[in-house]
Amino acid sequence: MATNVHVHDEVGIRFKHGGTLCFQAVTYDHGPDGHEDGFRFIWRDGNANGNLMAHRGGARIPTMHHISILTTLAAERPAFKNWRGWDADDIVQVII
Repeated sequence: MATNVHVHDEVGIRFKHGGTLCFQAVTYDHGPDGHEDGFRFIWRDGNANGNLMAHRGGARIPTMHHISILTTLAAERPAFKNWRGWDADDIVQVII
């Protein structure tokens, strides 16, 4: 079964090449198997319609600074402040 993604809010950084790196508050809807709330990074293309570029695997993020910019932009927006996955407090061990 296909998973549908519902985007609740998004912040982004546009690059000179035209692409936009986005940070989104989302719900992954797995149909009868339930849903998962959380966040994702994803690219939009440089076209006027800004289509998502959902590559297999994770989004390539140029630097840690870009992560910091996006999370700082998102920090005060309600959809990001109040959104959390069911496993948000489920950290058993920090791996370094």
